[in-house]
Amino acid sequence: MPIAISNPELQCTGIDATRKKVDAVNEMIEKLKIKNAKTLRIRAEKHGKESIPYGVIGYDYVTARAVAYIDKLLPQVHHLVKKGGRLILYKQYTVEESQDIIHFGKRYRFVIQKKHKYKLFEEDIERMIYVLKKI
Repeated sequence: MPIAISNPELQCTGIDATRKKVDAVNEMIEKLKIKNAKTLRIRAEKHGKESIPYGVIGYDYVTARAVAYIDKLLPQVHHLVKKGGRLILYKQYTVEESQDIIHFGKRYRFVIQKKHKYKLFEEDIERMIYVLKKI
């Protein structure tokens, strides 16, 4: 929602398998009259290229926040990102997963383009935003 609201020139598609979440987002889209956002109730791994909206093969940007460990996540979403596109991951930071992102990224043709480590507050866990580019 924040991406769609702050970038009205972009077409945004939210994907989730949970009806309750999709219904809530649809209600927000309707009440806020957001014209450039829509939702699909489907599992990411089942969302095939033939059903991606707006006439493109893959998305320019795909985001995932606290979905799954990288070895499970990449097989589910790699096909959603078009060549040259970006996969933006919001993750809890661990050295192991950071190394695994490099390893599994190679398997699915992604390279780390940017990393940003942060905490929400001083005693918080370390978090990382990874921007992976599909090559």
